[in-house]
Amino acid sequence: MLVGPEPEDEALAKSFQRSARRLGMRIVERRKFILSNDPRKRELNNPLLLTGTADYDIVYIADAQGEFARLTPYKTHLPRPVVGSNGLTGAAWHWAWERHGAPQLENFSKKRLRDTWQVSTGLRGLQSSDRNGRTAHKKRGVRVATRLSVVERT
Repeated sequence: MLVGPEPEDEALAKSFQRSARRLGMRIVERRKFILSNDPRKRELNNPLLLTGTADYDIVYIADAQGEFARLTPYKTHLPRPVVGSNGLTGAAWHWAWERHGAPQLENFSKKRLRDTWQVSTGLRGLQSSDRNGRTAHKKRGVRVATRLSVVERT
C-alpha cells in the first residue's frame, strides 16, 4: 500500500484497510510516498524503489490528487495490478467503452454528470426488475415505484 502525504490520502488508506480486513486480505506493507523530483528523496518518489523489496499481489495507491497514481502503473518492481486512485478502479462507466450501445450512452453522458448517469442506470434497473417480477413482488408484499426519474444537478 502506497500512501500520500495529504489527509485525504490517509482517509483513503484507512478506508481500504477496513475493506481489506473485512474481505480477509492481508496488507504486506504500508509505505509513504511524496510527489517530488528531488533526487535526494528518490526512495520516496520512485515507484520502482517503493515497491522493490516487498513481495505483493497488487499495489494499492491512496492518492487523492492522482498525480503520483497516474504515473505508477507499469512502473512497479513486480508486474502486478495497480488499484486504488489509478489503474483498476471501480467505475460504472468509462469513455473508451465501445460495446453494448456505448457510443449512444457516451453522447448521453456528455450532457449529464457521470454520477447522474450511474444513478439513472441503477433506477432503470430497478424499474425493469419491477416490470419483470411484478407478480413476485406483489406476492411478497414489496412495492417498487414504477415511474422513476432523476433530477439533473446544475
